Amino acid sequence: MLFLAVFCGFLAENIREHQIEHIRENKFMQALLADISEDTTEIMKSISTAVKTKQYEDSVIFYLYNNPPVDFLPLHYLVIDFNALQRLKVVFNEVTALQLKNAGNLRLIRKQDIIRKISLYWKEQENTQISLDRYLTYRNRGREFAEKLFAFSESDLVEEELIKPLKAVKVIQANPVLWAEYANIISHCRITIKNCIDQFQKQLNMAMELSLLLQKEYHLSEGTPLEK
Repeated sequence: MLFLAVFCGFLAENIREHQIEHIRENKFMQALLADISEDTTEIMKSISTAVKTKQYEDSVIFYLYNNPPVDFLPLHYLVIDFNALQRLKVVFNEVTALQLKNAGNLRLIRKQDIIRKISLYWKEQENTQISLDRYLTYRNRGREFAEKLFAFSESDLVEEELIKPLKAVKVIQANPVLWAEYANIISHCRITIKNCIDQFQKQLNMAMELSLLLQKEYHLSEGTPLEK
């Protein structure tokens, strides 16, 4: 009888621990779902910005291709050149990811398929950042090169009302070779930002797929409030 009592106590404790772990698992998945929802919004914003930036890059290349170097450029070129070299970013919400990775909490997830999907999503975030860094390398080179070719600083003086409105943008170096090099850099920006758009879309699809999986497996919804 004593053995049976001890054994039953052990079973009860084991069941209680499993129940606690299941509750913790659900809370983690609830938090992860909220993080992915924020990621989805962030990625969609990045796609929108990247698409617009690419359109401006097309305009810069087209302008440089059709117009020889001159001492002054029309004011609208200032706008398209600035917007063609926008800085892109994607900030993923990694709060729950860090909690799962650093404290051994991944073991709480019972289904291997879900662990696999989550791991693939995290791995794709790394690929997204690599694609983004590649674009930013060319983008930064473009910014530095443009500063040597065009007198953008005068527009700042106009904004501060320190000088009269400009009629044109002054060219610092009307050198055909330098302009061709600049066009090449913008072309590389265009290629890499196109890759970014494809990668952003892939990341977005994975986020939506993982979100649906978590909602299905844990009976959650994106609007489910986080439990204390």
